[in-house]
Amino acid sequence: MLIYWFLPMILFLGIITSYEDIKYGKIRNKWIFSTILIGAFFNLMLFFTKTIGYEYALLFIINSIISLSVSFIIWIFGFWTAGDAKLFFTYSFLMPLDAYGFRLFTYFPAASLLLLAFVPLALVYLLTFIISIFKKNQFAPLLKSIRISEIRNSLLFLFSMSWILKLIFSYVGISLNVSNVVSMILLFFIIGRISKFGVTLALSIIALLRLFLDPTVFLVKTWVNLLALFSVFFVVRFIIINGSFNIFTQTIKISNLKEGMISAELILKINDKYKKVPSSYVVSNRFLPKNEMLFTPKSKGLSRLDITKINKVGKKLPFDEIKINQTISFAPVLFFGAVVNVLLWLLLHVLLQMRERLRLHLKEER
Repeated sequence: MLIYWFLPMILFLGIITSYEDIKYGKIRNKWIFSTILIGAFFNLMLFFTKTIGYEYALLFIINSIISLSVSFIIWIFGFWTAGDAKLFFTYSFLMPLDAYGFRLFTYFPAASLLLLAFVPLALVYLLTFIISIFKKNQFAPLLKSIRISEIRNSLLFLFSMSWILKLIFSYVGISLNVSNVVSMILLFFIIGRISKFGVTLALSIIALLRLFLDPTVFLVKTWVNLLALFSVFFVVRFIIINGSFNIFTQTIKISNLKEGMISAELILKINDKYKKVPSSYVVSNRFLPKNEMLFTPKSKGLSRLDITKINKVGKKLPFDEIKINQTISFAPVLFFGAVVNVLLWLLLHVLLQMRERLRLHLKEER
């Protein structure tokens, strides 16, 4: 069983990085690179001793490349730091392919680690969010913050891109399921890097083409599915993300800003005047020209240069406070996902052994 070769390294990496991330807010490269080197040595040794074959090695390389790419994409969008990205890749590199309790994707089994890590976190987050919404009476202000133009653009995006993805997936023989809907939402963030007006024009053209070329647009089922998809999108985009601005942030004096703090607001310079706008790592940020922003939002938080820029124009600002996001240490979350994955594998292995023993026992009785 390959897991016994790598389990000590997984436990060591998880314990040391979780401790340091909670205490110091850092994931040090020496733990990442040392465990990757040891893991690479063990994998090469297992390969040359023919414990693992060419098929395993190929799938392992594919999984590693996809894990590295996914880590990079999540980091690019600012959802976690570079340290968190490297840590996830390291877990995917150390976890043997036959040690996954279940697989979401054949060529990307490490996706299970993300699911096991972040689904429990998301449930806790959602529960806290719902309680806070009603406890702090934030529901009415939250609804008022929703703009009609944003809803219109979201409907336009979902209507046009769901058709495009449906055509693509049907061409390559893939059914449109939950994982592909997630791909569409990810595409929404990627499209946000293009000019706002260019995107709106392109989506409008696609929507018109669908009205003329897609016969399913006249089916009730199509609109029911679109409404269901929009409902999920609406809750995530307009309720949870917007609501988080008031619930999962704290207000501090600009003079008390420290390096590494993640700002929940952007400071914009428009017509020689400064104003604050909510800043979450979503598509709306991508539409803002960098020369209008006093600092660029980053996953690692404010830099010393950012704080210097803010303090330099401090007297010109019509405010002296700014909202800061409450941060979470992702190292323990990723470690939790890795441990749960191993426990699921162990449970599955025990159940299979019990079934085999029962089968042999019944065979002997016959």
